[in-house]
Amino acid sequence: MIWLLAALAIAAPPADPRPPLAEALWHGEAEVALRLTHAARAADPAAAADLGIRFAEGHLLARQGETAAAIATFTLVRTETPALAPAVDLRLAALALDAGDAGGAASTLVDLLLAPEPLPRPLRREAEGLLRRAAQRPGGCGPVIRAPSNPPEGAARRAIALLAADCLRAAGRLPEAGARWQELLAVDSGDRIANEIVDRWVELEERGRALPALPDRLAGEAFARHRDFDRALPRLERALAAGDPSGELAWSLARARFWKGDYAAAAEALAGRNPPGLPAERQAEARHLEARARELAGDEEGARQAFRRAAAAAPRSSWAAAARFSLLRLEWDAGREREALATLAELERNHPPASTRARALLFLAAADLAAGRADRAAGWLERARATRWLAPVEISYWTGRQREAAGRWPEAAGAYAEAIWSAPLHPLALAAGERLRGAPRLTVAARRALSRAEARRAWALARGLGDEAESAHAARRLGASPPRDTPLRPVASWPLWRSPRRDAATLLLGLGFWREGANAAAAHFPARDPGLALTAIARLATAGANRQALALAEGVAAGRGLNEPLWEPALRRALAPNPYPEIVAAAAARHGIEAAFLLAIVREESRFDAEAFSPAGARGLAQFVLPTARRVAAGLGRPPLRAAELDRPEVALDLAAAHLADLARRYGGNLGAVAAAYNAGEAQADRWLAGLRGHDVPELLTRIGFRETRAYVARVLTSLQRYRESAPGPAPGPPPPRDWRGSPGT
Repeated sequence: MIWLLAALAIAAPPADPRPPLAEALWHGEAEVALRLTHAARAADPAAAADLGIRFAEGHLLARQGETAAAIATFTLVRTETPALAPAVDLRLAALALDAGDAGGAASTLVDLLLAPEPLPRPLRREAEGLLRRAAQRPGGCGPVIRAPSNPPEGAARRAIALLAADCLRAAGRLPEAGARWQELLAVDSGDRIANEIVDRWVELEERGRALPALPDRLAGEAFARHRDFDRALPRLERALAAGDPSGELAWSLARARFWKGDYAAAAEALAGRNPPGLPAERQAEARHLEARARELAGDEEGARQAFRRAAAAAPRSSWAAAARFSLLRLEWDAGREREALATLAELERNHPPASTRARALLFLAAADLAAGRADRAAGWLERARATRWLAPVEISYWTGRQREAAGRWPEAAGAYAEAIWSAPLHPLALAAGERLRGAPRLTVAARRALSRAEARRAWALARGLGDEAESAHAARRLGASPPRDTPLRPVASWPLWRSPRRDAATLLLGLGFWREGANAAAAHFPARDPGLALTAIARLATAGANRQALALAEGVAAGRGLNEPLWEPALRRALAPNPYPEIVAAAAARHGIEAAFLLAIVREESRFDAEAFSPAGARGLAQFVLPTARRVAAGLGRPPLRAAELDRPEVALDLAAAHLADLARRYGGNLGAVAAAYNAGEAQADRWLAGLRGHDVPELLTRIGFRETRAYVARVLTSLQRYRESAPGPAPGPPPPRDWRGSPGT
């Protein structure tokens, strides 16, 4: 590269040697980069030490196979640049492991993970992965077993304790392994480490191996938290028979029955849960879950009564609000309008927050419009608008529906235009466009309005009508056509070089190690400077720091004034990432689903973090809980699935595509219902769909009683449209089938 040769030709290197060095590393010019490190150290040894230049030199030497020189260089870095000591220790441990010194590598990694200063997440993940590899080799288990692990608190300490249990189990010291498991579960039975313990237990059981002894209560609660209810229930029942003075075991058992799908048994157990001294909110929670169980079991009258009891237990609690909303839906669907209106009055009287009232009123408006009662829907909508809580896209869309039903075509077209302008990719905006195109009188009204509308409304109407020429004309009037990419910032102009910060992430970023330094990117490439941020986004994504790249892209988007379809292509691509294009295309084609929908689900589930883990025990790109993943894998004829395999993109994406395809068949292609079921489960989605007329996603959104699920469905469908509009072209055909359990690197 000419610029690199020019950099070397300068007699005196620049004050900061990092820009050309970082670029050489980025472009894979190892020889040039190595010469730049030598030149920088020769010109100003103190400055080179302050900037960590020797770390890049050690990295390059290791890549060239000069292990002894790399070790000597990294050892010097620990003294010269103490902030980089953790990153150095990781490299030294990796070199020791490659050289066959598993014990030395494990000892270094244990010390690193147990250091008083916690490692940043990217470094901790790398250290834990190296330690797992070391523990599987001769000599690697000794330092792990000897490491202090009591109490097993904190992510790093718990990871070491789990590995120690694995080592003990492999050595036949089963009681000691069981004691480690017990200590870990007693501290936290719901984290990734507990998930791994549950998986190990299942593997041993399936193979008919001896199992460590664990108390029934501890094991039952751990299995329940990770959704393995077949194993949880008998253990919880035995523990309950031994005594339950607090009543918490009975509560755990009832919830396990509910989540297993045994709704009738769960309802009966919950109905009897009323121990003396139980706080009012906990009573309301128990009654609310009982009501849900009765509804899912098909006992609507019992569900209505239980929802009333939940509301009465703690009238102003969030459980009471949720109960009254569900009760309103059940009563209205059953044609009990008088009772439903009385419930609405109770809700408005007891729950001042506007959100609760707005949701109930919007549900009634949508239900009346579906039933052909446009006159009454207008009143509900006015009251909902008065709360000032609903998003503009919601109130505008439903106002458009009401005006359309009343035959007020120009007003309907105007309301739909407002919905489209306020959130162009939102499912309600897309539905507004479908209605503008689908009703002849509405289309005529929109065309007439388009000819005299101001630029903003003209663009929205043209987009809704699918008129690309008029949309482009309106975009030019708005000063946004054609969209042009913000120029990326040249390396030499990055403010990073002027930063006085010398923390590890900043130093690594300055040397071009974008994955290891990802956590510092937002500070040095802020979203308020789009050109700078987009520069970082491209490098973060290439380095595999998907979560940080997407977060920075959303930060840039938050500062944009115009609507997303009018933004520059680079930002739109950054908001619709696809880090695994070949895997996604193959999985989607294999199972017959739209690749854009698979991407939209994964984007909202994990932000493309392959090792994501949720408090509910879901893990990986698609956030599967183990039992669901195993069920899907078994349905595909795959071998028994292990927990850690869900962290592999090819496994997670294949299972997600298969599961989404099954849900799409179940719901007749209604992707809103598929997203709702993916988030809240099929049984609950079925209930929300029970009173729905057709495949109306907008009405479905008004019926979803869970705020989290309602927002999730809207986000997924918004991302679906984002991917559809940013798709670079047709996806390649599927590759020849292969066994994903035998892919390289396993």
